Amino acid sequence: MPDLDAFLDACRLYPGGEPELSLRQLSAEFIRDAPQDPALLARAAGYLSSPTLPPPGVGWLAIVMGTCIENNQDPAPHTGPSILAVFQDWLSQLPREALDEEEADKAVQEPEDALTPAQAALVEALPLLSQALVAHLARLPALRQALSEDTAWLAQLAQQVHHSHAVLWVLELLKRRSGTLVLLHPHSGQGAVVRYENVSNCFHLFSLIQSEVGERLPGGQVPDEKIAAAARGDNPGLLHDHAWWHYGDPRSPSAELSASVWGEASVTSIPVIRGVQVLLLWPSLLSSRSWNSGFFSPQIQAAPPSLSWAKALSGDAYADWAQALGLPGLP
Repeated sequence: MPDLDAFLDACRLYPGGEPELSLRQLSAEFIRDAPQDPALLARAAGYLSSPTLPPPGVGWLAIVMGTCIENNQDPAPHTGPSILAVFQDWLSQLPREALDEEEADKAVQEPEDALTPAQAALVEALPLLSQALVAHLARLPALRQALSEDTAWLAQLAQQVHHSHAVLWVLELLKRRSGTLVLLHPHSGQGAVVRYENVSNCFHLFSLIQSEVGERLPGGQVPDEKIAAAARGDNPGLLHDHAWWHYGDPRSPSAELSASVWGEASVTSIPVIRGVQVLLLWPSLLSSRSWNSGFFSPQIQAAPPSLSWAKALSGDAYADWAQALGLPGLP
């Protein structure tokens, strides 16, 4: 069994950056043996808030715990909440600042002269801690859901993303949603049901829809495999996509620009009808409506985005939806 005291001592001495061989070996032993000793993770989690463990050591201990749960070790009830508590404590010690998206992105690229040495140490160790937290929240749906509904917490994260991209990883994960979506093509009387996972904004959702639907609905095209891969988080390059359809609000029975589902908006903006989200696929109104793969970022391996085709709607099922929404009859 691993020597927890030796592992913790090595974490205390870890200064950040590439770990020494001894720490890597002790970490590997911990990861190997934790599944056979459920109490080991609980004991180790108690040291995350220890004043004797400096921020780099806390970050390393957290990332090792993250690896454990990625290897199917149960993260509850100890490690996930413990890592979250440390993350929240660290952020409480950092200043908040309301910045727009461009300002925040610029600020995170530049050193912060106003931070105290203690605050700077927290910021430097945040990537390890955040990565571990994301790994846990991806496997703790109830905790993730509760945090995603805490508007005050989300606002705090938004005010602190300029400290580190690591804060953005957590914020993005909490913005991501999963759900069932009905697609209706009024000009053909066809439709489909799809299921999406871990998507935050509608431009990202549109690319996933187009990549999966392809030519199965009128107006569709042969998907671009590079865009499909980027939308799934498999291609980090900057790419451009464009709308094959006008994505319409189902509460409007005609194609109107004012009744658009806007790409920059959260997927939660898509109206819910009869307990399910619905999108109308009209012929394009804006031929130049386009976006880039920046809307697919940041990539989070613990919660990869996806969209799958569940089923095509039968004629009767489409007619039922058309009647409910007051859609025009087929030409």
